[in-house]
Amino acid sequence: MTYNFFLPCRALSPYIQFFGLLEQYDDFTGQKTDLIPPYPCKGLIFSLVERPPVLIQNSDFRIQAVEGYIMPQCTESWHMKITGNFRFLGVFFRPGMFRHFFPIPAAEITNQMLSFEEAGLKDMVRLQARMLEIDSLRERLNLIERSLLFRLKGLRFKPTLSDNALKIVQQNAGIKIDHLTATLGFSSRYFRKTFARDIGVSPKTFLKIVRFNKAFEMLKSGRFAKLSDIAYRLQYFDQSHFIREFRHFTGTTPFQFSKEQHALHNKIYWRDDGLITL
Repeated sequence: MTYNFFLPCRALSPYIQFFGLLEQYDDFTGQKTDLIPPYPCKGLIFSLVERPPVLIQNSDFRIQAVEGYIMPQCTESWHMKITGNFRFLGVFFRPGMFRHFFPIPAAEITNQMLSFEEAGLKDMVRLQARMLEIDSLRERLNLIERSLLFRLKGLRFKPTLSDNALKIVQQNAGIKIDHLTATLGFSSRYFRKTFARDIGVSPKTFLKIVRFNKAFEMLKSGRFAKLSDIAYRLQYFDQSHFIREFRHFTGTTPFQFSKEQHALHNKIYWRDDGLITL
């Protein structure tokens, strides 16, 4: 199994983090399972093969992967059961940016794995069909970029309260809600309501997901000798608080998780090399 990242063009880089190509192509037979913790962004997933042999599930959904779907904002881990070869090409938006391109109510794509057809994205349905007709990865990426650039032409982007909040959170993953609302200059009630409407989860839940992902990076980096150092850096109450939240998202402790074999998760989330371009 391999996973490669690709940078978007300059015009899309403020909105798109990267493209990712995940492939299982070694005539695999049998079954593999892996766990994917929640990530603080949404995306588009295109299948480059018909009927991908992948089952995706958590407590909210259980679906056979389709040929084109929205990667939702999940609030818990989800599992992938792989029973054959597949190829997925993903578009990963920066936090909060998906809604500017696709004005779908955020709550409809929180913990919901929707196909492009179910979400009413007719242009993405056509684009997915094209993905199966061509062989060149570069051409596939070009087609996706042209489609998103077309949507960008009609985008009148003006940072909202939620966008400003996300920018602050990216700079300080351990920030507290009260500090965040004070920095933004809005009442806590108004901010919570606006953020939940725009992002699909409460600010508290989103901050937990962001901090958890940052803890992941720090844990894998090997630069921190003790869990208490990570807990302190990210403003958890203490080491026990950090372990409890980690267990909430993964079902296991940081030490146990780092020792387990998570081939898919290691490739997608724990990378030391940089992005590449074609």
